[in-house]
Amino acid sequence: MSNQSTSVRNESTLSLIIAVGLLAMMGGALIGPVLEAVGTHFSVQKERVGLIFVTYGLTALLSLPFLGFLTDRIGRKKVLIPSLLLYGTAGVSCIFAPSFNSLLFARALQGIGIAGMAPITITLIGDFYGGLEKIRAMGTFSGLLAVGGVVAPLLGGGLADISWQLPFAIYFISIPLAIVVWIWLPAPQISRISLKEYLDPIKASLTNVRTLAILFSNFLAFFLLYTIVTYIPLFLFENYGISRTLAGIFLAMQGVTVALVSIKADRIVEKIPQAGAICIGFLITGLSLFFMPLSLPLGLIAVPLGVFGAGRGLIQPQINSIVTEVAPTGRLGGIVSIYNMMKYGGQMSAPLLLGFVLAYGGYNAVFEVAGIISLIAFGVALVGCGSERRRRTITEVKSR
Repeated sequence: MSNQSTSVRNESTLSLIIAVGLLAMMGGALIGPVLEAVGTHFSVQKERVGLIFVTYGLTALLSLPFLGFLTDRIGRKKVLIPSLLLYGTAGVSCIFAPSFNSLLFARALQGIGIAGMAPITITLIGDFYGGLEKIRAMGTFSGLLAVGGVVAPLLGGGLADISWQLPFAIYFISIPLAIVVWIWLPAPQISRISLKEYLDPIKASLTNVRTLAILFSNFLAFFLLYTIVTYIPLFLFENYGISRTLAGIFLAMQGVTVALVSIKADRIVEKIPQAGAICIGFLITGLSLFFMPLSLPLGLIAVPLGVFGAGRGLIQPQINSIVTEVAPTGRLGGIVSIYNMMKYGGQMSAPLLLGFVLAYGGYNAVFEVAGIISLIAFGVALVGCGSERRRRTITEVKSR
């Protein structure tokens, strides 16, 4: 009976963590198909409309170190609940933005909110789960976020066909979710130590090759994702004149394959090392970007998008799991916040760098550059994630 109640509690806890993760994911995935509508409404050039992601990513990036420290110092819930409230309030305020700059300001505030949401999801899984159960939880988490990544572009595109403001109303959900988290989410134990005692093990961890490889892999993974999220809808609007709903369907295709592969994360590591899964994932995403059939019929673009998603499904659950293992004891929130800094750095860098590439080289150059970056990520994962001679087998994972 005790085991059954523990199982129910673990399932309800994971459900709450996933709900927070889904809302955090929608900060980007929901808005991809809306970019063209926002640009048209405010008469913003296509090279600048990606700033909707840049401002959001920049404030998240700057806020993460402080909020990560607070999650370990004052507790997960005391950071998560205000972050949910800010995220929802700022998101809804985008509806009433009178200018593009005011919209960017609201997105900047929303970025601060997400800085207290996204890292805590992975941190809480690390708090409550261990061994194979943790890999399974990470796979479920990544898989269901990928399902959300299927629904979000469809929802965003469909609502944007009615009005560009409507997708931003979805963010209101985070306000009642904050109340549910306050009532139901367990509060893990935290340690109260000096700032120096807290930071020294984190600094030491950041000299470890494997830790650095995981952090940089996350940066590159989200750089590649936001290449797709930002430029596939813009390309389809410009070259095929499709509806925003249909653009959302194309973005959703990569989410389907992410979900299908992520759900099997624990089975994958029974067959190949985690480092191998990550390397194969980056190789697959790189090939999909290189062979994106931009000059072929519209329907064929779905094929490399699906392949891209399969690569992401191999990468994300494994690096999410590994980052919780490389964190020093009592510093999981800090390390995961740095990990998420790399995530938002990647999100922010893609439209910044590739905006210049688009202006001077067009869409073909955008995807070729992204393909090269994916191969660089393959090299990073091959050297860094596989730097330990002793490969962990599934038996070793179970024994932890």
